[in-house]
Amino acid sequence: MNKYWLISRGARIVSALLLVFVVKSAIAEESGYARVISSTPVYKPVEVNTPVQKCQTVTQPLASTQYNSQTSTILGGIVGAAVGSQFGGGSGKDWATASGALLGGSIGRDYERKRRSRQILAQEICSTVNVRTTEVVIDHYNVIYEYANKIYSTTMSHQPGATISVSVGVVPN
Repeated sequence: MNKYWLISRGARIVSALLLVFVVKSAIAEESGYARVISSTPVYKPVEVNTPVQKCQTVTQPLASTQYNSQTSTILGGIVGAAVGSQFGGGSGKDWATASGALLGGSIGRDYERKRRSRQILAQEICSTVNVRTTEVVIDHYNVIYEYANKIYSTTMSHQPGATISVSVGVVPN
C-alpha cells in the first residue's frame, strides 16, 4: 500500500470526526417538562379470532351389540300355544295350538324389536370454532402540550399524565 494513501485516508477520518464534534457542540440540547393541554385517543378497528366451543346433542337408535335374546319369541310362542289349545277339537285343536304358537312367537319377536328400537343413545359432540369479531382499540393519542409559552402537538403510544418530558435542541442559523 501507498503510505500517502494511508495518510490521506487518516486525514479524512480525523476531519470527519472533528466536523461531527463541532456540529454536536453547536447544538445545545436541554430537557424539561411540558404541560399537557389535551390528550385525545385515536381508535382503530381490529379483527379478533376468539375460539368458542360449540356443542350439540346427537341422538340415534342404540345398535344392539349384545346377545340377541330369543326369550320374547319363545315366551310368545308358549303363550300363543296355550291360548290356541283352548280352541277346536281333535286335529283342529293341534292346528289351533300350532297356529297360536306361531302367532305368539311372531308377536313376541315384534315386541322385542320395538323395545330395542326405543333405546336411544344421546351423545354430546363438541367442536371448537373461531368466531371472528371486530373490536375497536386505541391506536395512539393526539397530544397537545405547552412549552415555553408555545403550543405544540405530537402523537404518543400511551396516555400522558399532566406533563410530558421534552428535549429541546437549539441550532444556530
